[in-house]
Amino acid sequence: PGDADALRALAVAELEEGDPAAALAALEQLPEEGSDAVLRAYALYAAGRSADGLAACPAGADGLALRGQLLRQLGRHAEAAAAFREVLETPALRRAFPQHLLTDLGSNLVASEVAAAGEAGRPAEGVPESLQSLGLSPQDSMELAFNVGVALAGAGQLEDADFLLERALSLGREDLAEQGLEEAEIEVELAAVETERAWLQSLRGRGDEAMAAYSQVLLRGGKNDATVQAVAANNLACLKGTLHVAESLKRLEKVVPLGKAAPVGRKGAPAAKEEERVPEALRPQVYAGAALLCSVPPSGNTPMV
Repeated sequence: PGDADALRALAVAELEEGDPAAALAALEQLPEEGSDAVLRAYALYAAGRSADGLAACPAGADGLALRGQLLRQLGRHAEAAAAFREVLETPALRRAFPQHLLTDLGSNLVASEVAAAGEAGRPAEGVPESLQSLGLSPQDSMELAFNVGVALAGAGQLEDADFLLERALSLGREDLAEQGLEEAEIEVELAAVETERAWLQSLRGRGDEAMAAYSQVLLRGGKNDATVQAVAANNLACLKGTLHVAESLKRLEKVVPLGKAAPVGRKGAPAAKEEERVPEALRPQVYAGAALLCSVPPSGNTPMV
């Protein structure tokens, strides 16, 4: 029993350090049967082995919530939404989670519903009302406010979407400040939300405000995630016309497939698909913008890279 406890603790520590392969190696030394099924399935999820994780996922509240995450990782968004919704709608399952984790499940539910609706070529409608029926509010967390804002934007409710994205920024600043982050670090953490809101401002005809917001994101340079930088450069170039098109395409090629072969990940393992490096909420912007950029004729001697 002591050795088993040590192996479980080692697996958890390896997961916290971002090494799921080492965590799985530790778990493989434990008996297959027992109370470690959720931990095994989570380690497989962290390793990107979603199909294996799904097969290993146990029943129960924790298992169903993890099943939703695994299905999302597999791109099976409608099934993921159904799993999250079942947890939130079933009192016996819901009681297994504290309120902050229920909020996280609600955020995952909304993200999955938005992705599933997008794949079906329709907007996700009735999201705030659906959350309310589950005892949640879009303003319960930054993630919920952001995801519901994205859903409302897709449904054409631009004013309400803008309010929620602004609220997401406010909640994010409060939360990150409480965690002790400096102002510059907070701005980097919230760059994806800023970029999404700038896109929304452009939809509302506020092009100057959108360009100013994108410019601020780009001024932070490499401090931001490469995906956010690419989206900001892409959308700014679309607003400005042909200016900076070549540079924007270079940034885009780092995060979306524009004809290059898939890279190889650490230790020779296949890297995640390029598309998976782009957050679901930002993908419509990236691909629509990439199409626009690639269709813009070069001015002067500017190369189309």
